[in-house]
Amino acid sequence: MGLSFAPMTEPKTNLSKAPPLEADDRALVVAARRDPRAFGALYEKYVTQIYRYAYVRLHNAPAAQDATSQTFLKALQALPQFRDGLFIAWLYRIAHNVCADAVRRVPVTENYDALEFQLHADDSPEQDALREIERAAFYRTLNELPDEQRNVLEMTLSGFKGEEIARVLGKTHASVKMLRWRGMETIKARVAAQGLLSEVQE
Repeated sequence: MGLSFAPMTEPKTNLSKAPPLEADDRALVVAARRDPRAFGALYEKYVTQIYRYAYVRLHNAPAAQDATSQTFLKALQALPQFRDGLFIAWLYRIAHNVCADAVRRVPVTENYDALEFQLHADDSPEQDALREIERAAFYRTLNELPDEQRNVLEMTLSGFKGEEIARVLGKTHASVKMLRWRGMETIKARVAAQGLLSEVQE
């Protein structure tokens, strides 16, 4: 893979209480510090999760692709300052800041492209239109949740498991489950009649 550098500021992270770096990530980080070309292994390992997270936050593929690229470029540039901790937690925080900056520059619109909203061959145009409206209502409600609940649900939608979310956010698994439940209860109270509960699985 080709790698290039971009100007950056130090990510706003705090991993002083992070769990020990997993052995395989430790070796990959050490290798990438010695040779930036070795960073490709970390990229390949986590690019899908980071892209899905960026897509959930930004709602369209080009913006998510740009945010993903910025996240990994910033991570590569900042790698010498990375303290031993959970690498994916550090990477997630960079992605979170990149997406937040993107939203401040250009507010997110209700634009769900083919990755998020795929037409079903057996559905009528009316059913497809209703599904798109329901999906947009789900995300509007998601964006209105308190930050902790929204973060947990966004990570769930991005493919993170409960224990992974707990480690990344520095919370217990039980607290993550409670935040997810509270967030979904709020969403159910507003849009349950539109059939959106399949978006998030326990």
